[in-house]
Amino acid sequence: MKIRIIGFYFHFPQSLPVSLESARWMWKDSIHEVQALHNSIKSDSNFVADDLHVWTNCKSIECLDGSLVIENVLADEIDSAVKLQIADGSDKSDIHSVLRGILWNGDLDPDDLDQRMTTVLSFSGFCPLLDRPTSLDLLQRHRRYLASFTYGENLPAGLTPDFVSREFFELDKKPDGDLHSFVFKNFHELDAEIAFYQPDLRIFRLELNGLTARSAEILKSLKARVKDSVSLHWLSDTIQSEPSVLRPWPSYIEMELSSASPVQDRLLPEAGNQQLPKPERETILQSIASMPPQEITVCLGGLGDSGADEESVSVALSLLEMDSVKEVFVETYGYDLLRWIQEADRHGQAPWNKLSFIVRLCSLRSDRYDYFYSGGNLNQVLQQLEQVQSWLKNLEADRSNKAPSFFVEMQKIREVEDEIHDFFQKFDPTPITPILRKQNTYCGQLENRSIADLTPLIRGFCWHLARDLYINAEGKVPLCRQDPHASRISASVQGDTLLSIFQAGDREYLHSMRGQHDQIQAPCLQCDEWYLFQG
Repeated sequence: MKIRIIGFYFHFPQSLPVSLESARWMWKDSIHEVQALHNSIKSDSNFVADDLHVWTNCKSIECLDGSLVIENVLADEIDSAVKLQIADGSDKSDIHSVLRGILWNGDLDPDDLDQRMTTVLSFSGFCPLLDRPTSLDLLQRHRRYLASFTYGENLPAGLTPDFVSREFFELDKKPDGDLHSFVFKNFHELDAEIAFYQPDLRIFRLELNGLTARSAEILKSLKARVKDSVSLHWLSDTIQSEPSVLRPWPSYIEMELSSASPVQDRLLPEAGNQQLPKPERETILQSIASMPPQEITVCLGGLGDSGADEESVSVALSLLEMDSVKEVFVETYGYDLLRWIQEADRHGQAPWNKLSFIVRLCSLRSDRYDYFYSGGNLNQVLQQLEQVQSWLKNLEADRSNKAPSFFVEMQKIREVEDEIHDFFQKFDPTPITPILRKQNTYCGQLENRSIADLTPLIRGFCWHLARDLYINAEGKVPLCRQDPHASRISASVQGDTLLSIFQAGDREYLHSMRGQHDQIQAPCLQCDEWYLFQG
């Protein structure tokens, strides 16, 4: 039988953290790509694809410096054969609702395969790097198995479309999250086809749909390197030969405001008693503010208790108001939480929902707590956590969207293994979320107390070299976060911008991507933290 392809759908948010110029070229190239794909489909006798219909859910997209008017790009740059339509629907932010409005036309005859298999090719975002061969292979799978929904599970977003047929909307369920998760959970009911391809590039966390500043920058770099056609193998080869295309700027920056601590922590290297000087703080904040919008996760952490620093609240407030900052974490031992919630009440209009606290809680038993956190007081911390719970519950009715998140963190070590169940039981029904963390021995500096070795068998590249910057309380930036005192190679925040410091690590990152770990000026071969992604 022949499958009828009625067009392509592009789903966009109302605004994008990219320039108008970037959005314009990505949209123009996306249309060129679907034109070429449409022509390939038309030439295949297994499909019927007459006019090239393109739907979007919006007439324009707000960019950083203006509005991208969708139809203007088509009028100026694209073949008049493209028929642009703005999709109907009451909720145009919901891709399921919009696709249903395009495809669904009432009850379907079980025997009418032509109607049931009428298909739209759908994108969440742009597709300027469309992999045409893989897209056509997915379409053949869609036809062969008469699937209601077909997609590539391990393909980067934007590399290929999803294939959505009319019968997909017979299922009387609505997704809570993204369509891929919904299809995966309801695989058998939907009669879906989920494909996997080699090489598998999921380890790189690629997004090629242009919906973030990082994605748009990576697309620009990759597009400049296209010589013939785009394919999964070309993408893999390009990353291996020029891995710097994936590293435009850091995504996770950890600041140690203070190495002072209310406890002596046996599970961390010795911290010292240093305060990050005010000029360095201001320089760091200026550097972070200059980063691209919605790109940076900042952690006020380090070896000490940065959450207890006198200026930690003002630093956090400055970060929360920055366009460049996506979220902020505060790592603390929990002795200063009441000050934080009082300040949150005072500054009620701040975007507190971008802030999360991670309270280090090694044990719920006083004897163990005293052993690992010498000089601390478990009861005092638990009392503050109870007050935090009450405060969060009071916020639920009137300001839940502005409330920060709170986590209590226990390390998964032998000495507290028998407490893990009780730890989760204590906090699970509360607004505070319990989490477990693997122990970091800092490349053998600390006794290994871990219950199990979770390190992948095959050593890959280091995510920390790929994405992170660590700034200690002296204002030094070590190459490796496993060297928190910057005893090896390091830079200073007073000498360079954070971006230039990050870019100076390109050579070590290149060694990491190529598996040359012994050539990196860091203890990589003794490290078991390389696979942990932080932001």
